Amino acid sequence: MRLLALLCFVWGLSLPSLAQERTFDKKDQPPKPTPMTGDMLHVRNGKPGQLKEKIGPDAITRVRRLTIEGLLNGEDIKLIRKICDRTTCKNEKGRTIDNFVDLDLTRANIVNSYNSDRDIISNDMFADMDRLRTIRLPEHTREIGRRAFYNCDKLEMVDMPGSVRVIGDEAFRRCDRLQTIHLSRSLTQIGKNAFQGCKDLRRIILPQELSTIGQEAFKGCGLNDIQLNSHLQTLGWNALADNPLRTIYIPRNTHIDGGQPGNNPQLQQIDVEQGNREYTSVGGVLYDYDMTTLLLYPGAKSGMLNVPNGVTTIAAYACSNCPITHVFLPATVNSIEEGAFMGCVNLQQISIPEAVSSISASTFSGCKNLHSIQLPMQLTSIGSSAFQNCVSLQGLLIPQTLTSIGAHAFQECDALSVLTIPSYVTKIPDGCFRNCKGLQTVVLHNGITSIGSEAFRGCLTMTHLILPNSLLTIGNEAFRSCSSMHEFVIPASVTEIGSKPFIKCEQLQRIVCRGA
Repeated sequence: MRLLALLCFVWGLSLPSLAQERTFDKKDQPPKPTPMTGDMLHVRNGKPGQLKEKIGPDAITRVRRLTIEGLLNGEDIKLIRKICDRTTCKNEKGRTIDNFVDLDLTRANIVNSYNSDRDIISNDMFADMDRLRTIRLPEHTREIGRRAFYNCDKLEMVDMPGSVRVIGDEAFRRCDRLQTIHLSRSLTQIGKNAFQGCKDLRRIILPQELSTIGQEAFKGCGLNDIQLNSHLQTLGWNALADNPLRTIYIPRNTHIDGGQPGNNPQLQQIDVEQGNREYTSVGGVLYDYDMTTLLLYPGAKSGMLNVPNGVTTIAAYACSNCPITHVFLPATVNSIEEGAFMGCVNLQQISIPEAVSSISASTFSGCKNLHSIQLPMQLTSIGSSAFQNCVSLQGLLIPQTLTSIGAHAFQECDALSVLTIPSYVTKIPDGCFRNCKGLQTVVLHNGITSIGSEAFRGCLTMTHLILPNSLLTIGNEAFRSCSSMHEFVIPASVTEIGSKPFIKCEQLQRIVCRGA
């Protein structure tokens, strides 16, 4: 009996200690997964780094409508990326279905992690998440970083809070399906290429505080209308290019980088607010304030372009891809910049004023119906690709003052048949006359020292070419596919010949080398 009492006494003493050993601190227990409703999940994440446990392994494969509250760090963002990167997911019955993700982070806070300061959507944070459909950003977000949503090609809607002040470069570039974005009322800066290629973006309301829009920020979007506010100080080069805009309105305080807001085939006119001291508009055409430079000719204006007297410069790409048929330039014009008339496929005739000394690169490239052009008698240079693909150009008279010709300058000028290169020119550059299928005769004067790679490639009808005694080098495949040539005489002056210069010259019968 005493032994039994003793055992009971010992057992009674040990019970509290055993109970104490079996007690767990609740703080050390892993959080339980939050229950789902269909494909919806609302998670409250109290501690950074615990999102995986709060969502749970089942929901990670199933959730499509995800709302998150609380603190998020880099590990949590990686998990969100994983969910947004699933091609498929499981439904309640375990069947595989297409995935999309609607993500609501309104009540979330991004802490210092994932290469980011607090409350910043960092560079590349959600880039290439091609199953992200909608997102509501955290309510305290201050900045959206570079390429933050780059190439999210299923993204349709973005809701940003009023605290966002900066959208970084390329932040939403190539978000092809983006239709709706609610910009912050505090937004002051949109970076370059920020929305480039957002083809489904038809309308956007710019906040009044916005002061800077970067270059090509909205290039290639589907904008039918955009209102630039009076506070806008800088509009980047080509910021509005390739949108179906009919009118562009330049506010009084706005400076345009490069003077080129961007053209498109639907653009009918450009208007400038009264009081702007940098630009003016006449007949819907954009000029600088003093009307000495033609900056942009609307892409939908067809027919004849009559440039006013006093204009000295046609700016780079000012009239590119416009449906004009004839251009009349005043004698005051002394500079025509790169690509000024590039792609004007309806342009038939133009006379260049005598004050112009150089034809810039790509100036008339792609003017397929240009059959006649009068060059100034004091012309000294023709830039690269200046007349490339001018397939109708014929009877071109090159002035004797010319000293240089750029690469591919006359490539694919099919209608050219006879051409004389002036004596001051020393080099025939790469691809200069490539695929000039109708070119029969080219006269090269003494002074030419080099013929570049593929310079005469594809000149199918060329039958006669005398290489000058000043020639030193012949480039790779320089005369490839000159299928009508019967003979080449290589002067003794030549010291270097590139690879396969006469390949595929099918009727070539003889090559004479004057040197050793």
